[in-house]
Amino acid sequence: MFYQPWLDAGSLVIVVVGLVCTVGGRACFKWAWPAAMFLVFMMPLPYLLQKALGGTLQSIATVISTYLLQTVGVPAVSEGRVIALSSTRIGVEEACNGLSMLVTFFALSVLFALVIPRGWVYRVAFVLAASPIAIAANVLRITVTGLLYDASQDRLARIVFHDIAGWLMMPLGAAMLLGLMVYIDQLARVSNRSAKRTPSSML
Repeated sequence: MFYQPWLDAGSLVIVVVGLVCTVGGRACFKWAWPAAMFLVFMMPLPYLLQKALGGTLQSIATVISTYLLQTVGVPAVSEGRVIALSSTRIGVEEACNGLSMLVTFFALSVLFALVIPRGWVYRVAFVLAASPIAIAANVLRITVTGLLYDASQDRLARIVFHDIAGWLMMPLGAAMLLGLMVYIDQLARVSNRSAKRTPSSML
């Protein structure tokens, strides 16, 4: 009655968890549950959620990319989900809305949270950073493409937009997460130094 293909992948995750519990019992499940639940990221999003998130991400990427292009002096105007330049138009199509990157960066953020030996503050920060990182990566991709088109490098712009940028998004996301970790470490050090100085300053 209801065509929901994501239920197939969801049932596979349940089966894997059930096999882990059957073979190894509770002790094995406590050890293996992060890896088993990580399989959730292989599930396709429900169609309605894809449409809702995809359209929102397209609009956000178009507006921010247009603003950045205008900031660096490129004549750009956003028309719906299309960026009009002086010599061409860049369409932020559904396939390039950043939704796939959002899911990928969520998986990457959860992986960082699971494997890096840090406290709960780091883990929560990594997961919450997935959405901004995905949007930033997609905006950077579109902005660089716009700059190349403005410089009359149409062929290179098409290669960057469809090929090179796709390969660079994951390393870029990992670098942003590592930068976030370094930034939180710095904040923790400053907070600890302030906490140590406070009692002496009050005497």
